[in-house]
Order: sequence, then C-alpha cells, then structure tokens
Amino acid sequence: MTEITRRLAEFSLETTFDQFPDEVISGVKRSALDTLGVMVGGVAVDEAPRILARYAATIAGSGKSTVIAQGTCLTAPYAALVNGTAGDVIGFSDVVAETMNHPSASICAGVWALAEEIGATGKDVISAHAIGLEVAEKIGHGVYPVFHQRGWEPRGLQNTFGTAAACSRLLGLNLQQTMNALGICGAEASGMRAVKGTMSKAYIAGMAARNGVEAALLAQMSYTGPVNVFEARDGVLQTFGEGGDGACIVEKLGNPWEYIDPGVIYKAYPLCTCTHTGIEAALQLKNKHKFNVGDIQAINCSTTAVVLDWLPFLMPENKFQAKYSMPFAVALALLEGDIKIDQVTDEKAHRPDMVELMKKVTLDELPEYAEAGYTPSNAPYGCRVTVTLNDGTVYQLRQDRSGWEPATPPSWEALVQKYRNCTAPVLSVDNIEESIRLFANLEDVGDFRLLMRLALGNTGSLPEAI
Repeated sequence: MTEITRRLAEFSLETTFDQFPDEVISGVKRSALDTLGVMVGGVAVDEAPRILARYAATIAGSGKSTVIAQGTCLTAPYAALVNGTAGDVIGFSDVVAETMNHPSASICAGVWALAEEIGATGKDVISAHAIGLEVAEKIGHGVYPVFHQRGWEPRGLQNTFGTAAACSRLLGLNLQQTMNALGICGAEASGMRAVKGTMSKAYIAGMAARNGVEAALLAQMSYTGPVNVFEARDGVLQTFGEGGDGACIVEKLGNPWEYIDPGVIYKAYPLCTCTHTGIEAALQLKNKHKFNVGDIQAINCSTTAVVLDWLPFLMPENKFQAKYSMPFAVALALLEGDIKIDQVTDEKAHRPDMVELMKKVTLDELPEYAEAGYTPSNAPYGCRVTVTLNDGTVYQLRQDRSGWEPATPPSWEALVQKYRNCTAPVLSVDNIEESIRLFANLEDVGDFRLLMRLALGNTGSLPEAI
C-alpha cells in the first residue's frame, strides 16, 4: 500500500460530524464519562499522576488546561501527560480486545487539554475523539500480532498517532500539516512492555497524549515530519509490524467504525482486562457452589496465549504487578467478593491469606484456545477456571468473554455508578452530577471548558495515596 499516511490524514480532516453513526457518538460519550471517572480515581488512589503534576509545574508553568482532580492548570501538552497517566494508572480505562489497546485514556487527555486552550465545543470534542480512536485502532489491527509478540506497548504506538490525528482535526490543520503531524509521531511513538508492573506503564499513556498534542501543535507551526511515515522503508509498518497490513489500516477506516465492530470494552474491575474472565468465572463458581476459601486445594486457570503473555506475575510484589497477575485477581475476588480501586494495594499483595491462596493458582493454555491462535476471536481473553477442594470435589467453568464486552455492554446507568464511585473521594456531589448531565448531552455543550472546570478539584480534597 502507498500513501497510507495521506489517507489517514484525509480521513481525519474530511469526515464530518453527520457522518458519525449514532453508535459512534454514543460510544464517545460513554467513553468520555468513563475515562474522566477513571482519571479522577487514578489521582485519588495513586501517587504517579501527582508526581507528574509536580514535575510538570516545574518545567512547564501554568496554563489553561485542567490538571484533573489536582486543582491546577498547565499547558496543554503537560496537562495531557498528567491526565493520560491518571487515566491509565489504575488499569480501569476502556479497551479494544483485539488490539489490546486502551485508547481513550490518551486520546481524551490530549483532546480535552487542547480543547480547553482553543475553546472547543462538545461537538468538536466528540469528532476529535471518534477520529483519534478510529485511527489508533486501525493502526493496531495493521501491525497485530507481531507488534505485541515483539514486546511493544500498544499505547505508545497507537495512541500517539491517534491523539495526533485527533488534535490535528481539533486544530483545523490542513492536509499537509496533518501529514506532518503524523510524521512527527514517527520520532515519538514508542514504549516497551517491560515497564509493566511499575508506574511507567501508565506513563506511556500520558506520554502518548502529550506527544500527540505536541505533534499537532508543531505541525501547525510548520514543523515537518516524513509524510510517508507509515509506508516508508523503516516506517511504522516495517518497524513495528514486519511489513504489517497497510490495506487493513486504510480500507477499513470507518468501515466499520471501531465503536461498532469489534467494539469497546468497559472495565468492571481495576485490573488488566486479561484477568476479568478468570475473576468472573471464579466468583460464579463460589456463588453457585458455596464453598469456603479455606476448603480450596488448588485453582487452575486455563487461558489463551495472549493472557499468558500479558500476565507474567504469579506472586506480585506490589500493586502495579498485581494488576497483571491472575493469581492475585482470582484470590482477591474469592476472598473479598468484588474488586474496587481502593482494594488493589501493596499490602494486599503481601497479606498472608492472599499469599496462601495465590500459591494455589496455576496457569496454562487451554488446548482449544491454542488451536484458535494468539487471541481467539470467540474468546480473546477466555479462561477456564477449575477449583479443586480438599475433599476432592472439582468445580469447573469456562468463561470466554467478560460481562462488560461489546455484545453485553454495561448500561449508561452502570457506567454512571462506576463514575460516581471513582469520583466521590475527590469531587463534590454537585460537580459529579452536573458533569454526568453534560456528558450525556455532550454534543450540545457550547464550551468544553465548563465541563473540565467541574473536574478541577483541589489539592486539599485528595486522600492519602493507597
């Protein structure tokens, strides 16, 4: 394929609001509400976004863009850095299963920060978000699965380009400028999965947001980048995908829209999506058969190749590793009956009853899943949980997909409740309820800054990090 970069730029600029299907507009509003809640929750329970806010203030100074839930404003690139990190740090943001990317944490952070600087409308924000997510995910499909198998982190690649496309749209750049913005991302897109289990995993999401904003702003000022960054020798397809599938990227832009097929997963638990089927299967077995945790002799989780790849921590040492640990996820679910953002802590990773139960959990690959490939289409993160009791009784349940996936999405009311739970420690009840109302009617919001001010919070409202 030639001129992939040009086609991405044309799509980003030329798609009009009335061309977005209703499902896409609805999806953006759902993702926006969910993402803001997760950002606020991230600030409430983790120190990483607070450290970045202090760092950014020393090098960037004040600006017009809200640092969510931290009572201050920064320049757009650095507000995007902090907010994107906050949106990813607790592992609770939306995800596309097939690419294993969490698009909205970065794209919302970048689009929202720039929207405040330029005074964009809610309709502008919807358009930019829809474009950014579509571009990010189609790139992901184009380099999958080699990209993942070589250890790259999808947020760093997909979201950098997606945010740049979204921000180019928001700024009203012309075609050449937008191609340059995408080209500039060729100097920025990166990120290795080795950082998983530390604060730096979330930093990739923030970095992608910041870099995408900066690429668009630099292109607006006539800074140049390769206008063939995707198709060039040593470009995106060759470097990240060993050739990749350029046709997949350009021919499927908006056909179908990513929000429609394969759809976006909203997360019911603040742990890696790869753990969710295991959590749900374990809870269903316990609720149905009424066994006590103390009666468990062994737990086996037979899953897919990608789950084994993405969950390397059998005995996590801290909360960041715990988010990528099936033994931790299953043990916490069985011991406490649910998993909320304030339950994933360093202390839990070392608590004696947790450690004892985690030692009983083993992982392997289910043969039926193995035959279907790296991420089986019917069960990308599927898991068969087998619980063996001390008396020899065996209970087993196979869970191919989790409860909040595209075929069984959460209701708006369920997302609203998740939003309230995440924001309650920091934001006032009035601000929470007004922001819910505005997100529900985002296309009618005349000035997006009004919504962001509701999420400003103040430093005195922050609880101690867990």
